[in-house]
Amino acid sequence: MEQLTTSKDNSKDKKAKSKTAIRISEISERLVAIDANSAEKKAIEILTGIGFTQEDLQRASKEFSGGWRMRIAIAKVIFCEPEILMLDEPTNHLDLPALIWLENYVQGLDITIIVVSHARDFLNAICDEIIHFQGQKLTYYNGNFDQYEKTRAERAKNQTKQRQGQLDKVEHIQKFIDKFRANAKRATMV
Repeated sequence: MEQLTTSKDNSKDKKAKSKTAIRISEISERLVAIDANSAEKKAIEILTGIGFTQEDLQRASKEFSGGWRMRIAIAKVIFCEPEILMLDEPTNHLDLPALIWLENYVQGLDITIIVVSHARDFLNAICDEIIHFQGQKLTYYNGNFDQYEKTRAERAKNQTKQRQGQLDKVEHIQKFIDKFRANAKRATMV
């Protein structure tokens, strides 16, 4: 009886060790895939780039003010290297050196970035394509924010001219109809 119990225990131990070995292998592969060896260096580079000092790196995030916590949130997103980066007013709470660092960093990315911002200079620095959403319609523009405004104004001007031309034509046709409606010879033309 003792041999059976020992045999079962050994079998359980082998299965547990096998599962552990598989899990360790999976974790090792994942660490290589995310380049864990350089993660700390990368995190320090990002955090110091947006204004944290070496002393700040030792503090808990709950010790920082709301503005500095926003910087931490930006750093987290940048660190993850997403395929699509969505930034909502990323320039809020950033001083000039941190803003310049963020501009340069974003310009160097080769991913889709969706930015909501009122900071015209930031948009001019990082945008090369703008999508305007209005009336459940998307309109695409090439260029930075200044180019977008210029192109959009030209389109609006052309649309206004076109609409006015259509209204003038309708008015001309209506006058013709009103003038010759009662004339029997021209009724077919009307």
